[in-house]
Amino acid sequence: MKTLATRIGTLALLLVPLAELGHADKRRELADGYAPRRVEVRHCGAREWVPGQYVTRCERVWIPGCTRQEWVPARHDWRTDFFGRPVWVLVQPGYWTVVTDPGRYELREVREWVPGHWRIR
Repeated sequence: MKTLATRIGTLALLLVPLAELGHADKRRELADGYAPRRVEVRHCGAREWVPGQYVTRCERVWIPGCTRQEWVPARHDWRTDFFGRPVWVLVQPGYWTVVTDPGRYELREVREWVPGHWRIR
C-alpha cells in the first residue's frame, strides 16, 4: 500500500500542470497586448433613497365582444288569393339568431407598487 505522503506527492504533481495553464494564459494575454477591459463606474452626485410607492398608470385593455341571442319577429304581407282577393299571409316565421357584438379597447387605471431604490441626484 502506498503511504499518505506518496499519495499527496502524486496529487501535487497532477495539479501543477493545471496551475501552469492559468499562468500561461496570463502570459499570452500580456504578450499579445490584450488585457481584459475594466469598466470604471463613477458617481457624479450624492445618492438619495427613494421610498417605495404606488404608481397609477393607464393601460389599454382589449374587451372581447359578447354573444347574445335576438328574436327576429315573423314577417307578414298582403297577397292575392286565387279569386283576386287580398289576404294577410305569413311570409317568414319568427326565429332566434345569434348576434356577436364587436370587441373594443378600454383604458383602465392600474395601481402598481414600485419598490424603494437608490438614485443619483
